[in-house]
Amino acid sequence: KEGKLVKQEEEEEKSKKVKYVRESGANDRSEQEYGVVHVPRGLDHLYLDGFHFMAPRFISLWHLCWNRLDNCSSRAFLCKLAFFPLLILIHKICCAWICIFLPQVTYHFFHWKKGTPFADDQGIYNGLTWWEQIDNGKQLTRNRKFLTVVPVVLYLIASHTTDYQNPMLFFNTLAVFVLVVAKFPNMHKVRIFGINGEH
Repeated sequence: KEGKLVKQEEEEEKSKKVKYVRESGANDRSEQEYGVVHVPRGLDHLYLDGFHFMAPRFISLWHLCWNRLDNCSSRAFLCKLAFFPLLILIHKICCAWICIFLPQVTYHFFHWKKGTPFADDQGIYNGLTWWEQIDNGKQLTRNRKFLTVVPVVLYLIASHTTDYQNPMLFFNTLAVFVLVVAKFPNMHKVRIFGINGEH
């Protein structure tokens, strides 16, 4: 008798779960194959290990880019060596995104590259970075303020999505620190230790 009662209670609980799944809009396949009960608030109750989830995608991305960049310059080869191992080590999308995107894209183009992409300036801007050329060198303009706020907002988003955990928080903080300090008015035309100075 007790075994039948327990079995009957289990079947009732199962039917309640199935009913809840159907009412909330999840399909039967997800419930049967994965044992997932859909909750309308989102997928916060599920946890996927980032490395096991993303490793196959990183490996396929590695092969794709490796094949595309094989015939490129040595700079592309060095980029391959630096970019992908860092992604695999971090194995978190948001952190990898901010750690790779911010230093290599915004820092490289704004605070490292000099001159202009146009040939008609006769070399008068060859000693200035792109950031130093914005708004003819005027400080604290709308454009400069906006471009200073962007990395801070991205830092807050990435830190929140990684739950403020190390080592992601350390890398994010380091990246945003370097980017924001380089944009200070006091750093205009300053070359620390002669790095990226005139040759």
